[in-house]
Amino acid sequence: MAPSATWTVADLEPLVGKTFLVTGGNLGVGFECALHLARRGASVVIGCRSAARGGEAVTRIQAALGGADVTPGGFVSVTTVDMSDLSSVKAAANSLCGRAHTELHGLILNAGVMMLPRSLTVDGQEVQMATNHLGHFALTGLLLPPFAAAAPAARVVCVSSPAHRRCTDLALDGWTLATGDTPMGAYARSKAADLRFVRALARRLAAAGSPVVAVAAQPGWALTALVDKASPDAWTALFLTVLKPCLSHSAEGGACPLLYAATEADVVADQYWGPSFLQSKGPPAAASSRAGLVLSDEAAAALWAKSEEVTGVSYLG
Repeated sequence: MAPSATWTVADLEPLVGKTFLVTGGNLGVGFECALHLARRGASVVIGCRSAARGGEAVTRIQAALGGADVTPGGFVSVTTVDMSDLSSVKAAANSLCGRAHTELHGLILNAGVMMLPRSLTVDGQEVQMATNHLGHFALTGLLLPPFAAAAPAARVVCVSSPAHRRCTDLALDGWTLATGDTPMGAYARSKAADLRFVRALARRLAAAGSPVVAVAAQPGWALTALVDKASPDAWTALFLTVLKPCLSHSAEGGACPLLYAATEADVVADQYWGPSFLQSKGPPAAASSRAGLVLSDEAAAALWAKSEEVTGVSYLG
């Protein structure tokens, strides 16, 4: 195992016989995760809202599986899922549980939206919280059976962001953010929810005696379409423009902390992996800082209860 301080995708160990699901695996950091897992011999399922876009990603990955530095056995497929739509999440989970493979060794909860104007989903949920947290909360619970069957222990990697530090309140009593929030504020709230979710999930898995490991990761400032689609306020946009040249890195670089968290032996439950340089770029490190808001077990339990209420999915109770 290469040390994390120098770790790149080239250091991924062979993953033949293992199955991973990567939500949002059709582009950006998610695509790089799916690509490099498949290149190391894993069976990878890409979760994508569009079957056409997912198919395009599959074609691109398949074309990259013939090189001399590729571990044989890699395979990639797509499952259609809209993480903001709970009926779509539940349908995708049912489909995945019914497929030929009965084990799931890794779930990278990567799909997300960023700094969008407020809108509500078909379920009446604020769109960023629905996509970035609620859909992934439900999907994880619905996929516990194939996780439990996996050997060695499976991993759940939930993708957060340093932006979570800008959240001061998860607004459990003002859940849909009807008034008084901004695109950045709603995004930060959803990413804080991701970290609270991992904390609660890790403790519930341990209490149940499950070998599944729940861990958080963040890609740093990866140059992807997610940033291009954002609608930041003027000050945030100026900040991003000024710092981008010195603090950003590629989508492949952004995938490294996620891949490390999903595969390496020294990863332990409830860690938070991210880039080593100012949490923005560089090789993986388990040193990404968390705001006090997400470190309370009581607060994590409150979010868990709210997530169960809203999604109708209960597990590890």
